[in-house]
Amino acid sequence: MEAPTTPPDDRFTPELVERLTCPKEYNLKGMIRELGPLPPALATSTEQHRPASPISPPPSPPCLSSLGDLECLPVELWHMVLEFLDAQALVRLAQTSHAARLAVDALPVYCEVRKHMPDVLVALSRTRMLRHHAVAQLRAVLRDSRCASCFGYGGFLLLPTCERVCFDCLHENRALRMTTLGNVRECFRLTTKQMETRLPVFYTIPGSYGVRWHKHYPNVHRLINVRQAKALAITMHGEEQTKKLLAPTKPGNMSIRKYHIFQGFHEASLTPPGKDLTLLPTPLNWVEDDFGGVASMRMPYLDARGRMHRGRCCRGCRRMKRMFSDGQLPDDTVSGLVPDGVDPNAVLDALVTRLYSDDSFIDHVRDCFGVQQLLSFWDEGHEDEYQSD
Repeated sequence: MEAPTTPPDDRFTPELVERLTCPKEYNLKGMIRELGPLPPALATSTEQHRPASPISPPPSPPCLSSLGDLECLPVELWHMVLEFLDAQALVRLAQTSHAARLAVDALPVYCEVRKHMPDVLVALSRTRMLRHHAVAQLRAVLRDSRCASCFGYGGFLLLPTCERVCFDCLHENRALRMTTLGNVRECFRLTTKQMETRLPVFYTIPGSYGVRWHKHYPNVHRLINVRQAKALAITMHGEEQTKKLLAPTKPGNMSIRKYHIFQGFHEASLTPPGKDLTLLPTPLNWVEDDFGGVASMRMPYLDARGRMHRGRCCRGCRRMKRMFSDGQLPDDTVSGLVPDGVDPNAVLDALVTRLYSDDSFIDHVRDCFGVQQLLSFWDEGHEDEYQSD
């Protein structure tokens, strides 16, 4: 017998949902953005009139129109083979012959990736990550809405690991951070050769970035993901020896800030926490991320019905934050949201920047105190005093 389903709430029409969606997302702008059109090397053969791209391979000499040994396989099988190539490898394959170009253009997984996440392909190309992720992996992330850290809705992509993440986990989970090769060398005793041959080395795009605070990065930095660096250190040194790489007390020639950064790297978990980290007390050795946002970007979600979701921020949550700042948020509402020992500002800031899919957004606004306040104002014919937010 099927479980009873919750009847739809007729109040939340598409028009009301749009009105409850925060129109401004200032805090979410500190990511990779505005990268331009899809380079011609990654486009279909019908789009080759576009300008040349830095990742475009040199022109190949004319080849016979053949797929080689792949022609001996059924279409389904060679599609499976091609899906496990990265986009750069597919580009090179497409240059070998006209038949190969047509085969790559017609690959369903690659077509879906090109159609729905072209900006991701551009970002992967410009940061030299394109060859590290198979197109099947990119499609899997496109089709899965969960944050790889907390398992909530993940509205962003962490390019070096090809994982969907949420804004809060980008800030709270130190395993998701990026750091310099020099820091990895000093913290985990890995050589440059080990890093360059065993780990994806991420090349930043100059610009302004940030998660909770923003900074301008005018130059290109070569960075490594902390979790990937720690995992390699354990592989090279063993788990027990890796724990001993950081001195129990700060060395005299190291700043307290760097020592706390390295502590955070060693404490970073290789497994996802599977919970909302904003509801936990801030660690005493907490240091803000030096490279927050430089390796992440907005990531759409394609659901099973073919609907695209970019994520919605709740206008009611922003109103709650303003009410709290003005001393107008009821104490019982605060205590219901914020666990003991946790900074209320941190929890409310997280709610302001939290993204929801269309379906989960409706589930959220049914219970959001700020939304109920807005609806009461609107029902009475008043405008919200925080409407400019």
